[in-house]
Amino acid sequence: MDAKQREKSRFFDRVAREWATHGYSIDELRRVTRLIRRSKIQRGMRILEPGCGPGLITPLIAQCVGPGGYILALDISPAMVEQCEKRTSDFPQVRVEHGAIEDFTAHEGEFDCVFCFNSFPHFTDREKALHVAARCLRPGGSFVIAHSNSRKRINEIHMRVGDAVMHDALPKPRELQRLAEAHGLLVTETCDDDDSFLFSAEKR
Repeated sequence: MDAKQREKSRFFDRVAREWATHGYSIDELRRVTRLIRRSKIQRGMRILEPGCGPGLITPLIAQCVGPGGYILALDISPAMVEQCEKRTSDFPQVRVEHGAIEDFTAHEGEFDCVFCFNSFPHFTDREKALHVAARCLRPGGSFVIAHSNSRKRINEIHMRVGDAVMHDALPKPRELQRLAEAHGLLVTETCDDDDSFLFSAEKR
C-alpha cells in the first residue's frame, strides 16, 4: 500500500468497531435493497466487493447470489476485515481479504460484477481501480458504484468527518463516464436522487 492508503487504513481501523454497530433503519434497508436490485445482482454470480468496510451490505449481497454464488470482499483496513468476517460468518460463499482494489490481482474475466458500495470515493488511484475492475470482469459484466445517499450528501459527510477522508469526493457522473469509457466500459445507468446514487457500466 502507498502512503495515502496506509493513512486511510489507520483511519478506518479506528472507526471499524463503531461502524460495525450501525444497523440499517427500515428506510435505509429499503434504499439499499433497491440499489442491489437495480444493480442486477442475481443468484450464482461472482461478485468482487472492494471497500467492503464492516460488511453491512455484504450479507444482503450473499443472499442474492445464494450458496452457488461467490463474493470476494476486500478492505484496506484489517479492523474492517475482521468486522466483515464476523458479520458474514454464516455465509460460506463469502471470502474476506485485506487489500486494496488498486493492488488486486485476479484472472481476467473472473467476476460478473464489481460492486463498490459506499467505497469508490476512498480509492486513492481511481484510474488504476478502473483498470483492475475492467480486467477482472467478464464480457457483459458490470461495474457498479452505489451509495445510500446523494452525491452532494456524500461529499458533505466526508468534508464534515475530515481526517483522512476529508477530500474523498465522489466525482460528477461525467467524470465517472470518462473513467469508465477509458477502460472499455459502457455506461448503462446513472442516477443521483435525493437519497441514493447509482452508476453502472458494462464491459464491452
